[in-house]
Amino acid sequence: MPFRLALSTEHIQHRYIYQGILAGAVAAGWDCLVFAGPRIGEFLRDSGSDVGPGNMEIVCRGDRSATEYYRQIATECRHRADLLVLDQPYRDLDSFLATDFSVPVVSMIHNVRTFLARRFAVRSLQRTYKRYLAGIEAKYTAFWVLTDHQKRWVERHGQTRKPVIASWSVISGSNLPDAAIDQGDQPVRFVLPGSINDKRRDYRTVLRAFEGLSPDLLERAELLLLGVPSPKKSSIPVIEQYESMKAKGVPVHMTGEWVSHDEYDRTLLKSSIIVASLRKRHEPKNSPFMRVELNGLTKVSAVTLDQIRLGLPVILPKHYPAEPGFENATFKYGSIKSLRDLMARYIVDEDLRVRSRVAARQASRLFTAEAMSEFLETRVQPLAGQR
Repeated sequence: MPFRLALSTEHIQHRYIYQGILAGAVAAGWDCLVFAGPRIGEFLRDSGSDVGPGNMEIVCRGDRSATEYYRQIATECRHRADLLVLDQPYRDLDSFLATDFSVPVVSMIHNVRTFLARRFAVRSLQRTYKRYLAGIEAKYTAFWVLTDHQKRWVERHGQTRKPVIASWSVISGSNLPDAAIDQGDQPVRFVLPGSINDKRRDYRTVLRAFEGLSPDLLERAELLLLGVPSPKKSSIPVIEQYESMKAKGVPVHMTGEWVSHDEYDRTLLKSSIIVASLRKRHEPKNSPFMRVELNGLTKVSAVTLDQIRLGLPVILPKHYPAEPGFENATFKYGSIKSLRDLMARYIVDEDLRVRSRVAARQASRLFTAEAMSEFLETRVQPLAGQR
């Protein structure tokens, strides 16, 4: 009888992570039962041909209440699963803690400091949320984080006694076209993906660095903001600086609208390099529960996920660690001047551009369904016996 894996997620931003888990599980010959919110459920269903035929079923939440939904997951898992991988709980915590899932549960943790830090690190939390944290700790058999950087942080600063496993679970590179490495005669394109605001990303440093390039270099390059301005005030300084640069004839562009997943990927693949202007601290949205996270250490950016999926080089601020294997496709900056110098070098040095893209593509090719399958069989499946 094949191993039976259940997954539960409602967050479309985690789509590629769960797609990778499913691909690995199918490659291992497992049966997969997926409980999903409508958007990510639709994505996983549409991408089923990339995962594999047969042993995968997707159950969408629909309009069920949290209590009803968790109860359905528990009932289905009791009869059809050996292990449940569940996204970290953001809300409906009372319903979550009141549910007996009847099988071992592994939590996929994206916000490590919020859920796994020692209690002194979250002293400001209300008593209710401290109780939630204690209940969450007791609920799970193990915790799954995405990177070794996060795992090491938990080992040094966390308080959980449960096993912590680490894997991106993203698959990609094996199907990427080599032709994407050759940029031809097009301008060197620096691309900044993500929602446009100055709170979580330091857009103005990147804009100033690019604007300060010499005129002859600007003729050979362009800067693309791949995203939509945030409705919050934090986007205003970025937009004002962008419009000032446009008025001066600086080759900077903005999509200004949401694009499809496929169009997003095509745009990145047509670009020369990603610029990830991530701030050191990741401020939570309006939530009394989520804590400030440390970018690269307790929370990872989707930019790294894009680098792995699409095999692209990336420019990172010096505080954000490079992903292992991508060192030759990752560049660091610590100031406007160092970023400007790095951009200038990348524009004039064609060999550097080719080498970094080849290195990124080669590293990306290691993230296969077979590699994910091995991780699931050696690190995840044994947890089924530890409830």
